[in-house]
Order: sequence, then C-alpha cells, then structure tokens
Amino acid sequence: MKLDQYLAAKALSIGQFAELAGVAHETIRRYVHGARTPDVAMMRRIADLTDNAVRPDDWAGLTAGVEAPAPTPTGDGGDKARNAA
Repeated sequence: MKLDQYLAAKALSIGQFAELAGVAHETIRRYVHGARTPDVAMMRRIADLTDNAVRPDDWAGLTAGVEAPAPTPTGDGGDKARNAA
C-alpha cells in the first residue's frame, strides 16, 4: 500500500503522520508525492507506524523523476565482440 492510500484510509493528514514519525511535514509530503524515497531506517519506521500496511518493498520504484542508472559494462568484452561481428 502506498503511504498516501494509508493516510486517506486512516483519515490522517501528512502533518499528523509526520508528527507520529518524528520528522518534518515536508519530509512526509515528499514521500507521499514521490519526490523523495525514505532511507531503509525510515521505511522500517513507517512500516511500524502503519502496522505493516506500508511495507519497505512498497517503496520500490516510486521515486519520481529519477532514472535508473545505466548498466555498467561487465568487462567480458561482450560488446566489442558483438560490435565486431
């Protein structure tokens, strides 16, 4: 479950949840809107506060506007071999 869904289901505001989590309103707002992904410790804290309704794996791929890093070469020469053919 996404954090925004949890907050809506429990009729909690971002500010109320931020207070429970012990962080700034802006921090939770960024999590809710996908502008920032919590670190592992905060993911666990959010899971605890939501009785695991929002689990750490629920955050996978939710960061807005952040591209995945390009794959790094394996060093096996595969690209050169494929390009030479």
